[in-house]
Amino acid sequence: MSCAAFADGQFDVPLPDAKDEVTTSGPDTKFTLASQMRFDAFENAENQLAIDVPEERKVVPIYRLSQNEKYLEKIKIPNAKIIEYTNGTYDIKFKDTPNVIYNYDKTGNLNEVITQTNKAKVPFASYHYDVLGQIKAIEVKPDFYHSYVYDLEGVLQKYVIYDKVYLPNGKLVLKRKTNFFW
Repeated sequence: MSCAAFADGQFDVPLPDAKDEVTTSGPDTKFTLASQMRFDAFENAENQLAIDVPEERKVVPIYRLSQNEKYLEKIKIPNAKIIEYTNGTYDIKFKDTPNVIYNYDKTGNLNEVITQTNKAKVPFASYHYDVLGQIKAIEVKPDFYHSYVYDLEGVLQKYVIYDKVYLPNGKLVLKRKTNFFW
C-alpha cells in the first residue's frame, strides 16, 4: 500500500526538467538517485507495520545512578550499537534484528521503530513507525553522508549531513554525540 504523496505525485521539491538536470559533466547523479529513491520509498511503504516489540525492548535506559549515587554511569548492552543525540534521545540497533532501529527518549521509553531496507548498505530507505506500528515518516539515504526525512505528504521534514540534523530552512537542530554510521 503506497502513501498519499506518491499517489498524488505531490512533493515539496520539484523534479528538474531534462535540460536543467544535464550539466556539462552529465546528469547530476546525486539528485537523480535521491529523487528516484524518494519515489521508490513512497511506493514501497507499508502504512501499518505488524510490530511485535519484545517487552524487554520497550523501556531500555542506557544510564543509571552509580553505586554511590553521585553520577550517572553508562550501561553496557551486549550485542547492540548505540547512537546518542545531543537532546538526550538515542537509537539502539540490536545484533539479532539488524534492519531494525529502536529510538528511545532520554528516560529510556521507546519512541519509534525504524525499519531499513537493503541491510543498511547504501543506498537504502528507512521507514519510521510509532510504537503502535503506524507509519510516521520515510527517510532516504543515497550515500553514507546524507539522508532526507519526509512526512507522509512528501514534504521534507529534516535532512542529515554527516552527524548533524537540519530543518528544511537550514537550521541545525540536533547532532549525534559521536560520528558513527550503522
